[in-house]
Amino acid sequence: MAAGSQAGVDLDLRDDRRDGLLPSGGAGGLSPGGKAGGWGGAVIVFDVVLTLTLWVLAVGAVSQADLFKSVVLFVTLGVVVAVAWVRLGAADLAMVEVAVGAGVTGALFLNTLGYLEQGRGEGGADEDETGV
Repeated sequence: MAAGSQAGVDLDLRDDRRDGLLPSGGAGGLSPGGKAGGWGGAVIVFDVVLTLTLWVLAVGAVSQADLFKSVVLFVTLGVVVAVAWVRLGAADLAMVEVAVGAGVTGALFLNTLGYLEQGRGEGGADEDETGV
């Protein structure tokens, strides 16, 4: 059995890259020189906007006083991080990020936020002498 093949299936993608069927470069199909045909400028602009969006969402999620808005920003951050993973060529990590980072964790945060709001509204045993 040849290297890179399994059960008669050729898994070596180098020939496909030479034939022009796959991008020859690294992340996002860029060549090592950073050129992507006629899309070089648009790709750079997209990467810069993506990076700035990640920073704004991360800072907003941490610094937001309203907990519901903070959770919404966190879930949105998870979706944008998934876009960044796709941009870096890691679609498998993007799917995990959306499912776990945005989906499950966001749902748990919203559930916890609901319990916190119930405790504040009842004014029962959850409060101490200071009213917190």
